[in-house]
Amino acid sequence: MNLQELQTAFNKSHILASVLIRDCKFFGEETAFSDPKYLPFYFHLKEIFKPKNVLNVNFSKFGLKEICLYSDVIESYAGICRKFDLETKWGIQNIKKITGKEIKLSDSLNFNEKFDVILCDDPSYAKKEIENLWNLLSYNGVLVVENTYKNEDFELLSFIVNREAVIFESRYNVGAIQR
Repeated sequence: MNLQELQTAFNKSHILASVLIRDCKFFGEETAFSDPKYLPFYFHLKEIFKPKNVLNVNFSKFGLKEICLYSDVIESYAGICRKFDLETKWGIQNIKKITGKEIKLSDSLNFNEKFDVILCDDPSYAKKEIENLWNLLSYNGVLVVENTYKNEDFELLSFIVNREAVIFESRYNVGAIQR
């Protein structure tokens, strides 16, 4: 399992996002959620890496990324919740409905477990918290950061952890670094 396999699978993708989230409650951003270069990335991430534990450091977006990462091997979801709003409430409900799992929410990176996948939508936050994020990442785990197109913060992350980063040309230009 490696990032090149993920790149190949993602580039050949013909999965409709609407199929992945068909039973979920959400509003707004329909074009983003239906974009074949957004949520299907997370489906392919799941297929290649088969994560057991997932952390989203900015839990929102109705839990749709977590839904796309769901498989029989998922043991737990965790998220950092900075504001509890309707997106968050529906995200908790979506995850419970689709996966049967609860998501453990916190307001900080204070977790005692390791995660196979850590999701972050803010490269500057990832840079600021790289030591904590890296310590929470399991061996062979993947740190996934959105909004990485020509982003110096993300390029610096790759340098700090001394790992090759792969950028996926998706709706939000996802970057991934494998531990």
